[in-house]
Formats: sequence, structure tokens, C-alpha cells
Amino acid sequence: MGVGNTILGDDGAGIYAVRRLAELLLARGATPAPPAAGTEPAAVTPEVTVVALPSGRQVHLAEACAGGLALVEIMLGYPHVVLIDAWPGVPPGRFTVLSLADLDRAPAPASGHQVGLPAAMRAAARMGLPLPGQVEVWAIGVQDVSLGETCMPPVQAAVEEVACRLADALTGRPGPAALGA
Repeated sequence: MGVGNTILGDDGAGIYAVRRLAELLLARGATPAPPAAGTEPAAVTPEVTVVALPSGRQVHLAEACAGGLALVEIMLGYPHVVLIDAWPGVPPGRFTVLSLADLDRAPAPASGHQVGLPAAMRAAARMGLPLPGQVEVWAIGVQDVSLGETCMPPVQAAVEEVACRLADALTGRPGPAALGA
């Protein structure tokens, strides 16, 4: 799932990475598909695109411009979630993979009306909601989050690298786009 805001420059990195991942998967033989019977998550929305890989495995690609509780709602019912998001604590043009425990050590949301993802996940667990067994956060370092609809060149390079690595992992083979990344 790509998280961010595409009108705030580098903050759109997660969404741009998911869009690029979709392009790479389709170039490697994936096809658009409806969710397989019994695999629909709790919150299928128009922002979720489903592709069937040549192996038959389905991948659900989502875009979100939200945090905390709204992200948890999108993740319900999935066994494994990869969140891709812009992250100010990572050098621009680099990325790192974080866990929910890593997020727990991050600064609190700017507003008391927001709930961070780890706290939202704990609340959902207490309610017995079907949470993913595994959540990875692929954090892309940002340079500029001012108004603008493109990422800075180093961040664009990291978006490409993240999309290529995820495409490689999902298809089990490196593709031509990954060679130059």
C-alpha cells in the first residue's frame, strides 16, 4: 500500500512507488483481476487494484492519503501488508524497511486528533479485528514536501528502486527495470 499525498512533492513517494510497482507487475505478465472468492479484505475500495501474477497469486495494490485508523481499516483481512511511505528520518534518495515496533519509537502525530499506526493496530487488536500477521514499512527518505506534484530526483530514484525490489520479490525474478536501479 502506498501512503502519502501526491500534491506535497516527496510526500507522494509511497503512492508513486505503488503505481510504478503496478506497471512493473503488468510488464512481467500480471493481469488486472477481481479479488478471488474468499480473499476479499474487509475494506475493498476503489483505491485497491488487484492484479493476478502469472503464478496465479493475487496482489492487492492500494493508495491511501491517510494514517492511523484509516490505514488499519484498509489493512483488515490481509495476511501480509507492505506499506510504502515517505519518511523524514531517512536520507533523501534512500529507503529502509521498518517494523511496527520501529514506528512506535517515532514522534507522535502532529495533532492530538490523529492516532499513529501502532496505537491504531493495538486498538484494532483489542477489538478482535482481522489484522495482518505481518506489516512491513518501506520508508523512503524525503527532501521536499512543499506543494508540487513530483518528487525530487533522489527520491524518484528511491521510488524506482523500491518498486523494482518489490516486483522482483513478488515475481521471484529480477526484471530488466531492476538492473539499472
